Amino acid sequence: MSAGVTYRFDLLNDSGTRNCLFIAQCFGDEHAVLLARALFESTFVRLKCIRVWRDDVLVHEANKSKKTKIN
Repeated sequence: MSAGVTYRFDLLNDSGTRNCLFIAQCFGDEHAVLLARALFESTFVRLKCIRVWRDDVLVHEANKSKKTKIN
């Protein structure tokens, strides 16, 4: 099975500005969402929001809860 769909992962700061752009080839939307969750839940990621795009289609969006401490 080969990965054939390109996804763009936008990591946004508190003001909604993109601080990081990550591009990956995934098997499909579900795989891209799993990758996004793993990236976003990492202790290394201290950004406020992640958006996953397939071309111009928003596939997934997640925000850190206000209770989550962001250094």
